[in-house]
Amino acid sequence: MTEAAAPRSAAGSALWADALLASFAQAGYVRSEPAILQPAEPFLDLSGEDIRKSLYLTTDPSGEELCLRPDLTIPVARDYLASPRAGQPAGFSYLGPVFRYRGGAPSQFLQAGIESFGRQDRAAADAEMLALALEATTAFGLKDVEIRTGDVALFNALIDALELYPVWRR
Repeated sequence: MTEAAAPRSAAGSALWADALLASFAQAGYVRSEPAILQPAEPFLDLSGEDIRKSLYLTTDPSGEELCLRPDLTIPVARDYLASPRAGQPAGFSYLGPVFRYRGGAPSQFLQAGIESFGRQDRAAADAEMLALALEATTAFGLKDVEIRTGDVALFNALIDALELYPVWRR
């Protein structure tokens, strides 16, 4: 996932976005455009109740808690899992607004990224995605860039190694 501030002008923003998404598409990543309004539960389940203070929440008439998407990774993964391609190797790209309270920083900002699912060559997939992110930041002259990578398997291995009580593991 790569997060960056968009160029100031609307035309500059459109050109930047089109070029970035074209570079992802050329590498084989299909565009994903998840809904802005998302169920809050997956974000709260994965990140804990601490994230609640950063979310923009509402409740639908049935009582389901919804939020403006604070991130695009979870919605892209949910869409993939709900699709006919679930379980098959697939790559997706995204660029869109996300919303979360960040103190003095803007609460709405763009998040661009790519996600890879189901590949057996995980190290190669990670290297490919990191290379694409670095190429994009260089190509567009971005200076204030944050690149985050992660693998939930590493976290799970840590939790397993700690031999915690089941209630603490959760």
